Amino acid sequence: MIPSGIITLTTDFGSGPFPGIMKGVILGICPHARIVDIAHDVPAQDVWHAAVVVEQLVGYFPTGTVHVVVVDPGVGTKRRAIVVRTKREWFVAPDNGVLTRVLGPGVEVREVAESRYCLEEISNTFHGRDVFAPVAAHLAMGADMRDMGPVVDDPFVLPWPEVKRQGQWVEGEVVRVDPFGNLGTNIPAELVEKALGQWEGHVELVQEGRVLARGRLVPSYGWAEPGEVVGVRDSMNRLELAVNQGSMLRVLGLERSQARGLKVRAGPLEGG
Repeated sequence: MIPSGIITLTTDFGSGPFPGIMKGVILGICPHARIVDIAHDVPAQDVWHAAVVVEQLVGYFPTGTVHVVVVDPGVGTKRRAIVVRTKREWFVAPDNGVLTRVLGPGVEVREVAESRYCLEEISNTFHGRDVFAPVAAHLAMGADMRDMGPVVDDPFVLPWPEVKRQGQWVEGEVVRVDPFGNLGTNIPAELVEKALGQWEGHVELVQEGRVLARGRLVPSYGWAEPGEVVGVRDSMNRLELAVNQGSMLRVLGLERSQARGLKVRAGPLEGG
């Protein structure tokens, strides 16, 4: 795989100086790098949210892109720094689950064990600057990840919730909340359509057996009335709960962390 010179950054660093400092390190090693900010507003220490953000960017960058992900509540501990190579991209991140949705058959995972690919001094609190940024820059310059360290056979993976189908009913969970307050699920839209025979039915959000919200399945947001709860096929081709011209999260009166993991059921209009 030939490096494209593109390096992306996903962090929970917010608007402070840290993303800029990482860019400075990258450019010091790879002056021709083209750096793309994916997100620096990942909720602090929210590894799960970062994993879903990373999943969304896979496959949309040129072959040879290096993706850096730094959401790292375990910085300064014995957690490993890893490099992952897929068929067309590299990922550099802490081994804490942020790459869960990237890992799978056919990927190569190695620990960053060779200090020559990092800065000379490595702090206990800013591995984004001292480890991940320089490693990404070296990859963009053509370094062979096989020289960076040993193969990792047991990368840390976050548990992905199961999707269940029973007749015309499909059940899963909320796995992400986007900036608009929409609730993304782990339910493939094709599975819902297959169960129902068409994209026509209803969706329910359930907490401990109590229905918090219920709405129609519609092709997109604009097919609903303002303020109406709907289920749509999102950009990742999965079922999403939304409020047309509103925020599902705000309507429910929930925090982001409270919404994730809620049960979602899709079924026929008549209520099954």
